[in-house]
Amino acid sequence: MMEFDGYHDLNIDASCAIDDELWDTLFDYKTKIIALNQTVDCTEVSRKRKKGEKQDDTIPEPKKLEVPDRYKGKFMVLNRLTIKFSDTSQWYKVMKSKNIKRYHLLAAIPANGNALHHCCSTGDADIVTFEPESKPDWKISRKIYKMAVSRNVFFEINYGPAVLDSSCRRNTIQLCQSYHTHGKSKNIIISSSLTNPFHIRSPYDIIHLSALFDLSEGEAKNAIIHNPKCVLQRAASRLQGKAVFRMVRAKTDKESESEDDETELENEPMETES
Repeated sequence: MMEFDGYHDLNIDASCAIDDELWDTLFDYKTKIIALNQTVDCTEVSRKRKKGEKQDDTIPEPKKLEVPDRYKGKFMVLNRLTIKFSDTSQWYKVMKSKNIKRYHLLAAIPANGNALHHCCSTGDADIVTFEPESKPDWKISRKIYKMAVSRNVFFEINYGPAVLDSSCRRNTIQLCQSYHTHGKSKNIIISSSLTNPFHIRSPYDIIHLSALFDLSEGEAKNAIIHNPKCVLQRAASRLQGKAVFRMVRAKTDKESESEDDETELENEPMETES
């Protein structure tokens, strides 16, 4: 991935990316690295397919959106997929999709405690997020939080719903207090999760707002600059997959000279007595 300087917003609804006002606002706020999000709810019961019927891919192709010409080369635009699931079978089914690797970022909305444990311990999700419209049906523990941090999994706080709705704000604040209590607010990123460009806030407003989320000024800055960069690095490593390599110790100059002398001795013709 190309290196861009600026602030991050890794959760912008893909439906609002066609609005020129969005790009104007992001550019004014120096938010140069963005992710266009598409969400798939795997908890909904799908109908049983008939015998011989071809199964459709549950994961849609990432949306291709053009940046306005005046902003070409000034943004890093990524595609993000957010999956809501309740058990591991749903997750593994999604991972078999042909379209899954076409997304740069992978986020998860765990619907219960088992799903949360999977995200933090063995899953491929880069980001764990939640729907602020209702309280999550799970509770974070120190053990689970520690597992997530050790695997470089990040927890997302979406400020947009918290600003617009009082119940969303209350649920978000309660979850942030839990993150602070059990994980000292480590591995936190802040995103907008907005569909209307008018409601996007400047980085300075976000930093001040983060006091409600039990974040210090330094933690808030990390949540919109440093930590999102770590998310992108983790996602890039996940997409590259596993590889086998061999490590060879580099030879010192003395060892190289010694080997050259031995080679010369081996190649030197031996004198024989006549």
